[in-house]
Formats: sequence, C-alpha cells, structure tokens
Amino acid sequence: MGYSEKFCWDTIVGTVGSQVKTADKKFLEKAREFKFNASLDKSGKKKALVLFSDLLSDQFKYKIQQKENGFETFLANLIYDTETPVGLNLNKNWWSGKEIGYAAIKEFKESLEKNGYIERSNGCYGRDGVTPSFITRIWSSQKLKEAFKNISARSCDIFDLVELKTRKQRYKNGKIKKDKTGNDLLLKKSRKIPFKETRETMKLRRTLKEINRVNENTEITLDGVSLNVLVKAVYSESFNYHGRLYANGTNQFQQFSKEERSRILIDGEPVVELDYSGLHPRLLYAQESIQFNKDPYTVVNDNPEIRPFLKIMLLAMINNENINSAQSACNAWLNFDHIKDKKGMSAIKKYQKKMMTEKGMEKFKKQYRKAIAVKKTGITIPGLMEKFLQAHEPIRKYLCTGNKTGMKLMNKDAKIALDVCKHFAKQNIPILPIHDSFIVQAKYEQELREVMDKMYKKHANNYTCPIK
Repeated sequence: MGYSEKFCWDTIVGTVGSQVKTADKKFLEKAREFKFNASLDKSGKKKALVLFSDLLSDQFKYKIQQKENGFETFLANLIYDTETPVGLNLNKNWWSGKEIGYAAIKEFKESLEKNGYIERSNGCYGRDGVTPSFITRIWSSQKLKEAFKNISARSCDIFDLVELKTRKQRYKNGKIKKDKTGNDLLLKKSRKIPFKETRETMKLRRTLKEINRVNENTEITLDGVSLNVLVKAVYSESFNYHGRLYANGTNQFQQFSKEERSRILIDGEPVVELDYSGLHPRLLYAQESIQFNKDPYTVVNDNPEIRPFLKIMLLAMINNENINSAQSACNAWLNFDHIKDKKGMSAIKKYQKKMMTEKGMEKFKKQYRKAIAVKKTGITIPGLMEKFLQAHEPIRKYLCTGNKTGMKLMNKDAKIALDVCKHFAKQNIPILPIHDSFIVQAKYEQELREVMDKMYKKHANNYTCPIK
C-alpha cells in the first residue's frame, strides 16, 4: 500500500464524530502504512484491554482474545507516531487473509471515532468503485494521546516472521552450479526465496506474533541484561523442510549454553528448562510404529563420557546423505582443535597463543576434554557406525540414505515446538523455545511437562518420548 497517489481534491475534510475538521494536504500525504506487527508496551497493553472492554465488549462474541490482540495492534499503529496519520484501506477484499479481519477493523475504527479517540479523512475510489485512488487516513485525537500518555509502541516490522531460504548453494539457470570435481558450489549465506502467502502461512504468522507479543511484554533477563526474545520460523527450500523457531537479533536467548540459560529470570522469577531426549531417533521409530524406550545413543556403548560423541554420530547419520559425509562430520568433531580458519590458524594454536576470549577458551577446553575422552577409548568411527546400523535395524533405511531425513524431522519437531509455545502464549505465559527444549518460569514446570508430552503424542502417532 503506497501513499504517493495524487489527490483528487484541493481541500480534504476529516470528521470527528459529528464535528468537521479541515485536514492539511501535506499532513495526509505523510500517512504511514498499517503494520500488522505493531504492539504496545506492557502498560499500554493493559490500557488497550480496558478500552476494548469499555467500547467493544458487546460487539464480539467469539475469539475474544484474537480481537483484543487485533485492537492492540490497531491502537499501536496510531500511538507509534501520533503526529502522522495511518493509511487504512477500507476495501473489504483487501483484508481477506490478513491477520485482522475486515469486520473487526471496521468495528475498531467506528467505535474509536464515535467516542472521539481518532480523527479520519475519507478515501475515494477509482472508476471501478473498488480500487482506491487514495486511502482513508486516520490519526490520534487529543483524547487518545492523553489516554495513552507515556505509553510506547513499536512498529515491529523489524524482520519477517516467516522465512523461506535456499540451501547455501549457487544457482545458474535454476540448476546448482558445480566445481571442476563435480561437487556443489556453496554460498557463504543462503538467500531468501519469495513465496505466495497461504492460509497456513498466515496462521503461522498469527501464532508467532502471539508468542512474540507475550514474550516482548515480559521482563526476561540474564544476569541483569535484557534478552532479545522475538522468534521467527525459517524454512529451507520448501515448507516441508526445516521450519524451526530461531531467536532474532543480538543478545538473543538461544546463543547461550544450557548452564547460562539456567540463570535466566522471567519477571524476576527463576526458570526451568525441559527437553525431549533422543527426539529425532524416536520420531523415526514412531514412523515405523515402534515405541523405542532405550537411550538411542548409548545402545552401542554405555560409557557416559562419550555419549556426546555418540549423539553427534547418530545425528550425522540421520542428516547426511551417505556414510562418507557422516564420517567427515564425526572427524571434524573429534579433531576440531586442528581445523584451520580462513587465515590458516588452527584452534589449538589460537588457544596456545591466548588469542581467544576468556569465554572462547572455556568453550575450547570443554570441547577438547570431550574429544580426548573419545580418543582414549580407541574406538573407530567406521566400526561405531556399523554398530549403530545394526542396533537401529528398524530405522536403518533412514540412516545415511539421503531423502533429506534430517530436514523432514526438523519440520516435525518445529510443529511440535510451535504447538507447545502456542499453548502457553494463549494463556499469556512467556515461553522460550530452543528447538527441542523449552524455558518457562519454574512454577509452570509440571504444566510444561504435560503439554510437551501431549504435543509429542499428537505428532508421533501417540507414541511417547522421555522429557528431562
């Protein structure tokens, strides 16, 4: 929706109830686009709920919380900048498939205008009577400014809530480019792919917006520092692959270790983090109508010191297309300290020359101890992989066989995570997803456990998965 249209009149009239006000043409030309991601701060949200109850409690009988959220969005668009108008397309067809329906928007506008909270300048239409030649403008009245004084609003159009990306590959004429040896040429970064909005993507946006709204209106800190708690869903190549929830921006909660995350406070209260144990292997067994109750990683070796490596290996076998690439991933994990960066400097050299940060050195030592523990056992990667193939015979067809098994499993665990988060967001309870684990206030631990169990069963043919 653009606002560079030529006006078809010289003097524009806006109305406030029964009063008439002359609006300046230049003022109306400054109109901002309506943002569906706009939101109010915590105090503003409370005031919006009170105003909704006063003005609109009799207008809506169904999906009240959805209407309340839509009303907050409507107000946030006005309060974000009270000195410029907001463009409001009143063509009913334009609102089809949008996060707020036309009927709700119409009620919001008429009720606020009737009670003197907004001023309006009508739009006019083209010759077909449908296409707007310019858009109706609305803006905050003095009454609304006073009612929401000292309230801040965000136009949260910071990032796209749903992203579809390419793999990190170079394309030419629709085909993946190859190097001289026939291998795929990789990009440093994947690229976004434009996609057509559907009912499913719009529903996903609404759910993500609801989760972000609750989290954003909550004080969530780590060691006294506020965290970025907004999330988005990222898919790869199609909406059948990947789709996990990723925190956006800097200082986001997913970048910290589990130990660090345990120190997060939500509204000043301690938290608990629960995760699914062996999620992807168990989902594969569920696809084969088998309830798998053992630890999928230690079935080949019960030494607890090497379990992290066993997990890396089995997941590499699930995610890689063949044995060789899976072995390469395992070798990289075992010998990470000798891997060189672009400047030819290995991790071990950086550590020895003290070129790492204090946090980086701690991380290096922790990983180094894990790798040494595995090497001391004398096990071989090919031999261990063969044991995995034998131990997991019922799901062997999924291991090192391509078909993007790992991407499909991520798509399924993303749906589970979305349902878990949606449950809590509907109750205005903040929740932080870390792929297959979730952080909530400690007082909700039992509820989180029950919801995680319920949502896993929903997506795994009623089979169960341990939650730790």
